[in-house]
Amino acid sequence: PARDVLVKKVAELESQYAHTENVPRPPHWFGYRVKPTRIEFWQDGQYRLHDRFIFEKNEKGVWGATRLYP
Repeated sequence: PARDVLVKKVAELESQYAHTENVPRPPHWFGYRVKPTRIEFWQDGQYRLHDRFIFEKNEKGVWGATRLYP
């Protein structure tokens, strides 16, 4: 009904779970873990002079970047 009610509820929950590592979640909640190994970044540029990069993770888990042409 109001922001102060929400803030109070958050404070109550923070206090309730302050010493708990895993906060319980509703059984209908779920999620996905995305672990990318390759990402392409494209940035619009004036006069079609765009920037394109590929970021890739190597076998050691280190990320590197390569500019794509043009």
